[in-house]
Amino acid sequence: MSVPVSLLARLMITMATIAYGVGPFITDMNKTHLLHPGWTGHARFHLFWAASSQLAVASVALWLLWGAGGLQQCQLAVYLGLAMNSGFFAALLFKKYYRGALHDPQGIRPILGKIDGNILAVIAIVALLLAGWGCLD
Repeated sequence: MSVPVSLLARLMITMATIAYGVGPFITDMNKTHLLHPGWTGHARFHLFWAASSQLAVASVALWLLWGAGGLQQCQLAVYLGLAMNSGFFAALLFKKYYRGALHDPQGIRPILGKIDGNILAVIAIVALLLAGWGCLD
């Protein structure tokens, strides 16, 4: 028998899941990233692979969240989201070793010239996942 799961929890987790699953396709599939003329074909391949993987994992998470399962499946959806977004923090932590940057000079500028939108987005996604997880009980 499955434990009823709060609608609020499911909605918060859903918003976060859609953001990490669909967000890269909205922000990265353009001339500043995937179609950037300075990027090598191999870099484009890896970006599309990563974005497609995020979309696939998000689809599984949504299925777990809204399928016939209960609490454990919803928790698994949160764990998948946290795992997907942990990659952002790993990339941030090690960016100096591979000469990475948070944004492209021709891409989306930092908010107010200082606050990177990627950091804000991932923090918001993780906050929604954790808030939804907290409402699962």
